[in-house]
Amino acid sequence: MNQIYFFKCSAAGNDFVLFDADITPELNLNEYFIRKICDRRLGVGADGIIFIKNSDNADFEMLYYNADGTGGMLCANGARTALKYVRSTGKVKKDDIVFESAGKRYKGNIISETAIKFYFSDIGEINIIEDLEIAGNKIVAYEINTGARHLVINIDDVRKSSLEDFDNFPVVELGRKIRYSQRFKPEGINVNFIEFGDSGLKIRTYEKGVEDETLSCGTGSAAAAIVAHKIFNYNPPVVLYPRSGDEFIVDFKTDVKIADVSLTGPAKIIYKGELLNL
Repeated sequence: MNQIYFFKCSAAGNDFVLFDADITPELNLNEYFIRKICDRRLGVGADGIIFIKNSDNADFEMLYYNADGTGGMLCANGARTALKYVRSTGKVKKDDIVFESAGKRYKGNIISETAIKFYFSDIGEINIIEDLEIAGNKIVAYEINTGARHLVINIDDVRKSSLEDFDNFPVVELGRKIRYSQRFKPEGINVNFIEFGDSGLKIRTYEKGVEDETLSCGTGSAAAAIVAHKIFNYNPPVVLYPRSGDEFIVDFKTDVKIADVSLTGPAKIIYKGELLNL
């Protein structure tokens, strides 16, 4: 049996199984394998798979796959995890790093042992949806592409009363209904619920491809921060608190248009393991 080594990683609770092509060069990342590894009962358990490869045009290349086997999208937390991995293992020996993913070039920065910054590439415009139907009501929601397609919803427009607790809000139930609704077919959409506070935004995210709430979402946090600025007059840097309780900082320039969007937060390698029975 071929030995397949992996690294279990977490970026603010968004967890990944990471493979390194230098260690497992013949790894076949097919949909069946990805689904099995990400299964939290029969596999390692993860929100997604990261595969690190060498690159002739950058410091490394990152391939990312959701837990359901789909790929080709940006995962900002996955990118920060990859940055943490290549720097901490010595594959890259500098703090300012350039890498490729899904045919695009990105950059990141190792700020400290616990803080990893990732810079986004293209950020789409906000599409204001004025008649989103949810929980029997029509509300305003905000759609934006930050490398992945996201919908941002102010929880005050949805919850039944001001006393309804954000932590107990039915994110999975409502997020799944919106993700699979006719409006967003065929590819679906990630759904973010935000609550405004004095120190920043609380955010909870239902992620398509995982088909569940994740403890944090990097592209979703960037989407929420930009909506908070453009619609609700929050000035950057915007501080966000995902389900994990960690802290994200989304910063950007606003001179003419939004530019140089970055996401800073924690990322860590939890353990190294070996797959035995696939």
